[in-house]
Amino acid sequence: MEISNLLTFKCMKYITYKNTCYDIIFKQFIDASTVESKNKESINEMYKNDLRKDQDVIRQYLNDFDSLCKNLGYENTKIYNYRLPHLAKQILHDALDPRAKQQQELDDFETTHCIFQNDTFMCLDNVITNENTTTYDMNSCFCYGLQASTLEFNINCGKKQMIDEFPKNLYTNAYFYCKIDLDNCPINYKKCKTNLLWVTNYDVLSFKLYGFKIELIKSCEYNSYIYDKSKINFQGLFKKTIDKLMEFKTNKLPLVKPLMVMLHGVMFQHLKRFCEISGSKSTNSLIVPDANGEDMIIYEDSRCKYDKQPQYKHSRNAIFYYSYLRYILHKSLSELHKNKITVNRIYKDSITCDKNDLLTMDNKIGHFKFEMKNWNGKNGIFENVRKWRSNDGIVVDEKE
Repeated sequence: MEISNLLTFKCMKYITYKNTCYDIIFKQFIDASTVESKNKESINEMYKNDLRKDQDVIRQYLNDFDSLCKNLGYENTKIYNYRLPHLAKQILHDALDPRAKQQQELDDFETTHCIFQNDTFMCLDNVITNENTTTYDMNSCFCYGLQASTLEFNINCGKKQMIDEFPKNLYTNAYFYCKIDLDNCPINYKKCKTNLLWVTNYDVLSFKLYGFKIELIKSCEYNSYIYDKSKINFQGLFKKTIDKLMEFKTNKLPLVKPLMVMLHGVMFQHLKRFCEISGSKSTNSLIVPDANGEDMIIYEDSRCKYDKQPQYKHSRNAIFYYSYLRYILHKSLSELHKNKITVNRIYKDSITCDKNDLLTMDNKIGHFKFEMKNWNGKNGIFENVRKWRSNDGIVVDEKE
């Protein structure tokens, strides 16, 4: 690994762990055993002052990690060199019962579709903010999808079918090939360039909340991919685990919050592949953590494309997990829509809108709380989903 790549970790050391979801621990650039011998001396010299300065922070992290493992029942273990993502994988693996692990191989349809739209969503509606603008955040949204939902957990492939109408029970996992009015679409399908889409059963339920028209396409070989009803659901698999973590979070046990945030990411982790680039690579190449805390190489050279494929057979459930979370958010958003409450933006698990009494406010998982944002109660404009500018020129960019 080149020294130029290792240097990029200098600004991502664990000293910032309280403000991030990822434990960018020192192993990648501090542990000399990971570095070619000819580079050890120069790297150690380069970081000598930083290492001395940060050793107390690193020691605190290790103590916090040991305490977390002990409370979770992994006493006297050092899970994969203190990496939180590996601890998250161990927790999820232990939560899965034997039936859930007996996964059938993904078929071609699932491999193609199960990684699409795997997120909540980000979009703008009314870009103008004012003194009434407020931001609401759903408590532990991603853990709520694991803990509280009766969302089915499939272990076998579905079946391609031609159907004349949507099933009456839209809570059984399925894909549908549909025609949708994207110009008036309440769901963020901005990456799609056609109004003919494969959507999930929970996306259909979201559309129905608003009364939007959605039609099955019938001029094709098949217009649905439907799973048999599963006897396993997310709640049955993960509720006890998430309840325990929520208890630790309430008691402010260190590292629990970042661990909980990354659970869904490691659960449905993708394989990462990078194309080979002929000629010299950009000097601005760097290594950064992805949403799962794993290393991801990024090159500014636009010829290098990032490809992703499902890594685990249970990834067939990923798209339904995320579309279920979108559905949960849309149940709240549709109430705001019906009551003509101005919505400014939806950003993953938070809603910026006019202040209202329609959202359930308390500390329970899946309910909402106020989120402090610089644009709350201020006149300004969202230039895009992450960037806001006040009328007097103050800029807030959430990418920073």
